[in-house]
Amino acid sequence: MPFKSEKQRKYLYANQPKLAKKWSNMYGKKITALGSVPKDELEKVFDAIKFFEKKIKSQGMITNARDEEQLKRLKKYFKDLMKSQKK
Repeated sequence: MPFKSEKQRKYLYANQPKLAKKWSNMYGKKITALGSVPKDELEKVFDAIKFFEKKIKSQGMITNARDEEQLKRLKKYFKDLMKSQKK
């Protein structure tokens, strides 16, 4: 998880340097504001939705219930991401 604020970054470096260093190595030193979602995350979710829609359509009358449930969850997640993006 990237740092949410400069204050959080400073706190972690002061009190939990191992965790702060790990986050810096994984996510860089960038600070991501609450509610902002990286564009690539939105694209990945959108692509997954399209994949499951195509898969379910190709299954015809007999569909896999797990695929339908996964598609439903992905659509809800995408909707929530879009809402957080607008805030």
